[in-house]
Amino acid sequence: LRSTAPGAPVRIAIIGDTRADSALPAAVLDAVAAEAPDLVVHTGDVVSTGADAEWQTFFDASRALLASVPLAPVPGERDAQPWGDRFGQLFGTDGAQGRAYSIDLGAVHLALLDSTASLDAQAVWLEGDLAAAQARGAHHLFVVLHWGPWSVGTRGAAALVAIVSVSRRHGLEAIVSGHKNIYEHDV
Repeated sequence: LRSTAPGAPVRIAIIGDTRADSALPAAVLDAVAAEAPDLVVHTGDVVSTGADAEWQTFFDASRALLASVPLAPVPGERDAQPWGDRFGQLFGTDGAQGRAYSIDLGAVHLALLDSTASLDAQAVWLEGDLAAAQARGAHHLFVVLHWGPWSVGTRGAAALVAIVSVSRRHGLEAIVSGHKNIYEHDV
């Protein structure tokens, strides 16, 4: 990540559900690159089926963006199927906490979760991660995951139970999610 001084403005672009196939919107990725963000967060479903050709399409289409800006993705259900954990191989996010990880950028802390896996263990990790970030002086806390807590269905309900209470205890500014291809805002 780029070095940003404490208190300096941080520019984060959020994209999601690009589902890289032959119709990937390269113009959108180029527009994001033109905004010169410090970080690009992807809310999952980077590709449609997980096939290597689709991953290559995504990397080709986002070449200008990724040449100058780091990418912090979370996995969506399409990113690992049916080819195994290509997501973990490409992004190196298969550590002790599975594919959950966090990033600090200036006063911003992002906790990136894997909503394709059990969120109960990640909630325990998230509690410690957010507490540590606050102890380091992070002022703006965000959680990113593919299935958001207010999505209809069992995965949304799991996120609501496991993640929202932790988020509220730490005063998160937002929970950002993908999956639903509509814009929703809830308080």
